[in-house]
Amino acid sequence: MIALTPSESTYLRNKLGRIHNVSVDSPVITLNEGASLNIDRVRVKAHYSDGTVAYKRFEANQKDLSTLNLSQPSTYQIKGKVVQHQFTYPMMKTRPDPYILL
Repeated sequence: MIALTPSESTYLRNKLGRIHNVSVDSPVITLNEGASLNIDRVRVKAHYSDGTVAYKRFEANQKDLSTLNLSQPSTYQIKGKVVQHQFTYPMMKTRPDPYILL
């Protein structure tokens, strides 16, 4: 055993423990006149408990997309979901898979 200070313990928990999503930034898309919307290229910025960020794919609500009238200048809101994969923890219970228990 190694004794850790509270700040060291927090640091290790954040870096080596199971991380989780803490927030997602909504993307803002600006289109010039005549441009088309390519929703497949839109990425959202996800923030995690260890301080890291990742850019994730966004799947738009098809009903919202079908009602857009991009010929008129305006502000539009599109609902959807972030594509985020879930993995088991630890990944392998019967093989070497370094992980920390807190």
